[in-house]
Amino acid sequence: MDRSNPKEEATHPQTTTATEDNMRQENHQRIRAAPKETYPAPKVGTGPKTNGLKPAIKLKWMFIGRLDDSTTENDIIEYMKDKGIMTVKACHEIRTRGRSKAFKIGMPEEEVDKIDTEDFWPEGITFRPYLFS
Repeated sequence: MDRSNPKEEATHPQTTTATEDNMRQENHQRIRAAPKETYPAPKVGTGPKTNGLKPAIKLKWMFIGRLDDSTTENDIIEYMKDKGIMTVKACHEIRTRGRSKAFKIGMPEEEVDKIDTEDFWPEGITFRPYLFS
C-alpha cells in the first residue's frame, strides 16, 4: 500500500492481528517516564534577624480523639489554656466514622512535650502525633 496516497489508505483500512496488538501493548507498558529532576537541598540563612523578615514557626501536630460529640475547637483551646498552654496555633476538627469527635492541634515543637503525657488529658481521651497521609 502506498502511504503517499491518502485516498488509498481510506479505501483499504489497515488490519492487525491479535499478536501485533499484544506486542503494541507490551511495548507501551515498557515505556517509562524520565525520572524527575531532583532539587538541591535547601540552605538555611544564618544572618541577623530583622523585624520585617522572620522565619515561620515549625509546628508539630497532635491527634486528640474519642471526644464527646458536643466538643468544639474552642473547648479544646480553652482546656489547654486552663492547663497553662497558650501557644496553640491551630485546632481543626477531623471527620470521624463514629459519633465521637477528633481534632488535630498544631503547636510549636518545644511545647508538645507538655501535652504528650497521660496526666494532661482527661481519662478516656486518646492522643498521639498526627499522621499525615
